[in-house]
Amino acid sequence: FWQRWATDVIRIERFDGDMAPISDGAFSFRLYAPGIARLVLFKVPCSVDLGTVAFTDMIRIEEEAGSVEGPDEDGYFTVQLYRVNGDFIGVEDVLECAVNNGAPYCDPDAKRSQCEEVEGGPPICSCREGYVNNPETETCVLRYDGYVNHPEDVYYRLEHGDRLMFGWRVAEILLHSDASCSDDSVILYDSESCSDQAYTEEEPGVIFSPPGSTCLIKVKSTYPTPAEQSVNGSHIFDEDEGTAWWAACLNCSPEPLAGDGPAYVEFYINGATRVDCIKLSQQERHSAGDLVVEMGPIQEVGCGYDQETTCQPTQSWEYKAVGSAETTAVVETGTAPDVWNVMEVQLVTTCGFENTQIFGEL
Repeated sequence: FWQRWATDVIRIERFDGDMAPISDGAFSFRLYAPGIARLVLFKVPCSVDLGTVAFTDMIRIEEEAGSVEGPDEDGYFTVQLYRVNGDFIGVEDVLECAVNNGAPYCDPDAKRSQCEEVEGGPPICSCREGYVNNPETETCVLRYDGYVNHPEDVYYRLEHGDRLMFGWRVAEILLHSDASCSDDSVILYDSESCSDQAYTEEEPGVIFSPPGSTCLIKVKSTYPTPAEQSVNGSHIFDEDEGTAWWAACLNCSPEPLAGDGPAYVEFYINGATRVDCIKLSQQERHSAGDLVVEMGPIQEVGCGYDQETTCQPTQSWEYKAVGSAETTAVVETGTAPDVWNVMEVQLVTTCGFENTQIFGEL
């Protein structure tokens, strides 16, 4: 529970004019211990042989009213003693909670378990509200009565799965509540279908709001064009196939080793909104045949829409180009007035088994 020794052994002896030892009385000094964040000082009384000293023979200076303050910007600690005549040595406490939430002493999942540091000892672990300790595994598990069927806000991330030699241009995305993408099941991307959380921060060139909406769309990057030619992410849900978002890449590769990975569109959905089909319109000759859709939680500890790391997806779907043996997408050709031909792709995003309720699985 302690790190390696952080200082040399320091012997402090004090005598009066007749060379008689004086143990009690205030004494302070500065101690240099670079790279140490929290120094703990122990005393070994002169009556103990340093060659055979055990840890139980050592005394924390706080037990004799002493204290350690610091470090300052130069790496010095200020030590205050009220009893000397002994050997002193410094050590640093191991911060178990800082690594993997204190495992193996605590459940490594910080969302279920709370870890509290104890100086010189194992951390104190407790299960968070709604969880109880499982003595067989020493982990925190959901209470039998703790499950609440509360819809969690989610993101949908749409990526191309094939190489695009002329870039990727997304004209429109329509969300549907049924797997057939029927016209009467359209979900308007507005305040009712958007996440319950208030996403109002916008970063130009990365996050956009559709016209008249408080929802946000996140795109990887946008192709640079003159100011009068708008090709940013706000066009993805503007219900106008005559406009489009253009990805910044001209030669878009889905492989990270060939660049910085695929271009993507990410949007946020209220957890109570059911999305069973996504209709994607792409500009012809700038369209993806292979597509990947991922769904996951918008926000968790250490990840989220407004952080560098997107939360890990909990479900994904892959769609192969039409004409392959694994075709799962339906493609139609439409025309945006006086602009370009668009390719419509229907991406089914259902899960589980139709008309089947699963109460538990291993």
